[in-house]
Amino acid sequence: MMILANPIAIDIENSETLNMANSEGHLRVTSEPKIEPMHTSAMAIASLVLGLLSFCLSLFTGIPAVILGALSLRAINRSRGQVSGRGMAIAGIVTGSIGVLLLPALILPAVQGAREAARRAQCANNLQQIALALMNYESANGCFPPAFSPDENGKPRSSWRVAILPFMDPSATYNSYNFSVAWDHPMNSTTIHSRIYVYSCPSEPVEPGKENFTNYLMVTGPGTFYDPERGAITAMSNIRDGLSSTIGVVESSRKVHWASPEDLVVDKKKPLSQADFKNAHSGGFEAMFLDGSVRFIKLSTPENRIRALFSIAGDEQVPQGSY
Repeated sequence: MMILANPIAIDIENSETLNMANSEGHLRVTSEPKIEPMHTSAMAIASLVLGLLSFCLSLFTGIPAVILGALSLRAINRSRGQVSGRGMAIAGIVTGSIGVLLLPALILPAVQGAREAARRAQCANNLQQIALALMNYESANGCFPPAFSPDENGKPRSSWRVAILPFMDPSATYNSYNFSVAWDHPMNSTTIHSRIYVYSCPSEPVEPGKENFTNYLMVTGPGTFYDPERGAITAMSNIRDGLSSTIGVVESSRKVHWASPEDLVVDKKKPLSQADFKNAHSGGFEAMFLDGSVRFIKLSTPENRIRALFSIAGDEQVPQGSY
């Protein structure tokens, strides 16, 4: 019997194997490492959970989901098969990325809507300033301004938008305007290049070379705010339908220079066209009533109601909320 001088403890529980090589009479011990059981990456699980939550919380959980997913993939690759969860890590990265991308898709329409609401409010404020200027003109002159000032031959020479400038704009623009010649005469070339911002709807795109254009047009035609058959003069006493029920200025799809004597012509023999009122505001147009209020008129409003609002003495009853 051979007795070992230094006994070697064999750890059976850790699966160590004792090999004896007797070719040279030596004792050789080979110890095999313990094999740990496979487990799932906690980071992969967290990545998947955060990725799913990112559909509701977007950036708050989407970015952490992507980071944890990437870290768990790296740990899984280094574990040599001891850590699982690759599929969950990839799913976490994908869902987290989608959640992050959803944020701009959700926020952008809201931001654009808020901006358009602000522009519409500014547009309404412009029309309110125009209404106040018209009222002040009427107080000073006993009547509202005609749609245009004619020359000696009755030809339109300048717009009502020029006539109300002293009641709305610093007097420099008005004082430099030459009323003895047409609005586009070379003698007025410097003045008409002045941009009157109150005549510019902020929602309307500004085309190159048309920075001084406006789409705020007076309603003209038989029975309207400016009626050529009535002698071109409209006084308060002429508006029998009531100031709060009569439209004087509208926002149109057509753009003209602010000094040009061009406006909306309402012909009783021709139907109103939606194309005359479509503009940068979706679904309708802003209208200035003669009491100074500004209301949004839907394009779906029946034509007879819009005509009734254009009329100053037709005795029509158009309740608010019906347009």
